[in-house]
Amino acid sequence: GDQGEQWNMAQVTLQSAITFQVTFEAIMGSNIYSDIAIDDITVIPGQCPGLGNCDFEDSTCTWQNTATGDNFDWMQGRGSSLSGFNGMVMDHTLNTPYGVYMYAHSAAPRKTGDKAWLVSPSFDNTTARCLTLWYKMMNNAPLHINVQPVEGTPTNLLTISQVGQDWQMKRVTINNQPKNYRVIIEQVVQTPGFSD
Repeated sequence: GDQGEQWNMAQVTLQSAITFQVTFEAIMGSNIYSDIAIDDITVIPGQCPGLGNCDFEDSTCTWQNTATGDNFDWMQGRGSSLSGFNGMVMDHTLNTPYGVYMYAHSAAPRKTGDKAWLVSPSFDNTTARCLTLWYKMMNNAPLHINVQPVEGTPTNLLTISQVGQDWQMKRVTINNQPKNYRVIIEQVVQTPGFSD
């Protein structure tokens, strides 16, 4: 069926007792608008991580910055000093200055109202999902968790505004979505230089 114009991510764990090769087969639709494209194929040892699961230690996994809808990108950080925090920020996964986390840096040239989106892969709307997120922030800039239907407009699911030096957890169930959807983690700059 129609998957929209955006790139979608798919993964499968490959297992076989004998040597094998992978073949991609495209079955085209009946009209001129039934094109199929593939890109960025990766084969790694081991089981596939759960779709959307990421600790950001090695990469952004299936999450990505977007080229449309926002003004700047989330970045991977490690042991950095961020606006409003005392000393270096240690990640939640390893709890060391060597661990990696994602952050939206609000310093110039950012302006009030600029936003950064970190976007999940597309999820099937037939299954309820639990989103768990660890965060820390020392600013008045709320963090928004939005849901965007495929080829639709994002709507706010949760707004996080609790500040503090320690990592805090938020959990929300995503269900009853009319279409397949993506999750957007959105940081909006309130005060440039102080909205990390």
